[in-house]
Amino acid sequence: MLMGIGAVWAKGCLIGNGLVATSQLATRAWLALLFIALGIWFGAWFMYVRGSKSARG
Repeated sequence: MLMGIGAVWAKGCLIGNGLVATSQLATRAWLALLFIALGIWFGAWFMYVRGSKSARG
């Protein structure tokens, strides 16, 4: 659901903006890549680091 909202705000597919528009040096593409990377990092941290702490008790 959040990716859909992000796609609307970016006026197109986030992956398309991140990969295709980067070669055109568009500002929104660099922002899309930055937030994609931050989202992946936060999701991985939340699942693996925080998840492993709560599983221990």
